[in-house]
Amino acid sequence: MKQTLFLLSILGILGSSSCDDGSKNTNNTNNINNVNNINNLNNLTACQALCTPLMACETITDKELVFGTTVQTCETKCEGTLEPYVKDCLISATDCAGFEECMACQTFDDIAYCDGACDLLVTDCDGGDLSQCSIDCEMYTSGAAGCFRGAGRICWQAAIDTGLCADFAGCPTIH
Repeated sequence: MKQTLFLLSILGILGSSSCDDGSKNTNNTNNINNVNNINNLNNLTACQALCTPLMACETITDKELVFGTTVQTCETKCEGTLEPYVKDCLISATDCAGFEECMACQTFDDIAYCDGACDLLVTDCDGGDLSQCSIDCEMYTSGAAGCFRGAGRICWQAAIDTGLCADFAGCPTIH
C-alpha cells in the first residue's frame, strides 16, 4: 500500500511539473501558427500556382482576353474576376490539355450533358419547363450567347453525377 501511495505521489509530482512547463504551450502555439501559415500559404498560392503553368500554355482559348499577358495579371484576374467554376476547373487541371478543356468554347458536339442537367434542374430542383431548359441549354452550350466554356459543362456534369441541387448553384446558367 505504501509503495502504491509512493508511486502515485511520484506520478502526481511529474504530472503537475509537466503542466507547469510553459514550453508545452509554446509548442502548441507554434504548431497552431505553423498550421495557420500553411493554410494561408495554400490559400494565397492557388492562383499563383495556377498562373505560371497556364500562361506557359500556348493554345488556351482567349488566354490574353481572360487572363492578360503576364503571370501577375493572371493572378490578379484569377483572384478577382474569374468565375468560381472556371477557377475550380483550372486549379484542378494538371496540364495544358486540362487548361484547354476548361477554357474551350463548346459546340453542338458538347450538348450531351443537357438532358441530365435539365432533368436535375427541372425535375429534382424545381427549375421550370423541361423542354425549354433543353432548348436553352443547347443554345447556350453551342455558343448562341457567346463562348460557353468547357468549365461550365464540367461543372454541370459534376452536379449531374452527384444529383444534388446545391451542386448546380455554382455552375453557369443554362436556361
